[in-house]
Amino acid sequence: MNKTFILGLLLTAAAFVACASARKPSLQSEGIGEGLPSLSGEWQMVTVEGVAVSEYGGESVPYIGFDTASGRVWGSSGCNRLLGTFTFDASTGVIDLSALGSTKMLCASMKLEDAVLRALGKTVRYGSTKENDLVFYDEDGKAVITFTKKQ
Repeated sequence: MNKTFILGLLLTAAAFVACASARKPSLQSEGIGEGLPSLSGEWQMVTVEGVAVSEYGGESVPYIGFDTASGRVWGSSGCNRLLGTFTFDASTGVIDLSALGSTKMLCASMKLEDAVLRALGKTVRYGSTKENDLVFYDEDGKAVITFTKKQ
């Protein structure tokens, strides 16, 4: 009986290890799970709310930077500076930018500035494209900002 019990216990343990180490299917196309880009570094905004940044005619190209070790975030919304802290879960793609602030300078055109701040305020998840660009999503799963890694 003792051998049967030990054998059963070993088989159960082996099954748990096999399940735990099984690779999850990639959910990159949905922007969650494996396939998430590393947030670390600086990311240049390409589109905001579905419109190319170049079409807004802003004063400078907006970008965002992340230090995942310290939880610090910084950047530019096209005219004003962004700064603050963030939290994220790399396993689910959940990101919280609610502690992000900005300077309040008057800009020649506020269209890009307003769109960037509005989109950042809606962001709840992040993911990537096939080209490993960064994408921010709102709670409905709609892409609100796309980025490319700054070189």
